[in-house]
Amino acid sequence: MDRDSLLKNNQRLREEITKLKRENQDLRAKVAVFENHPALSDGVRGESLISSLVNGTITSASTPYDVFVEHSGIMIEVKFSRLNRAVRGSTTMRWNWDKPFGESGKKVYDYLMLIGEKDRRYLMLYLDRACPYIIFDIPYDEVIPLTIKSSRHKDGFSKRLITLTTNPQTARSAASPLFKKYQVTLAIIKERYGL
Repeated sequence: MDRDSLLKNNQRLREEITKLKRENQDLRAKVAVFENHPALSDGVRGESLISSLVNGTITSASTPYDVFVEHSGIMIEVKFSRLNRAVRGSTTMRWNWDKPFGESGKKVYDYLMLIGEKDRRYLMLYLDRACPYIIFDIPYDEVIPLTIKSSRHKDGFSKRLITLTTNPQTARSAASPLFKKYQVTLAIIKERYGL
């Protein structure tokens, strides 16, 4: 290459680096939003996982369900939970899924999919050992018996929550049937709802 070609190539590379630096800053800003708002990132994570498995569409915030499976017309609500300590200082962990019927208690959908971060101590007891999450698939009509009233609120569907210990062998709460009756694998979800 001659000197002029090298200078032009060098200039083009500098412009590309500047452009990539701007893109990197934009991406860092977007990631910061999710890092500073964990509930938002958890919701997006769960909805994205399920919509990709079922070839569905993530709906808008005003829709009474999170994922719509167009080819079957199925409406899916998705809830995600991180691992939580059952009691401060305890080694017992659990999942908490708040408001399965929404803020107003009037959400309507066909299925509720609960997603939880796996407790690595019990990997061999979970159905899908390869997936980093545990997933439960519950028909709408079977959700209420799995819920409890939140101690912070009065009665009503909007104040219900689902709480479950991460150890299938010690689960005794209203939600304990999740392990035996509703636990699914990624392959099962694809088979049930995918194309």
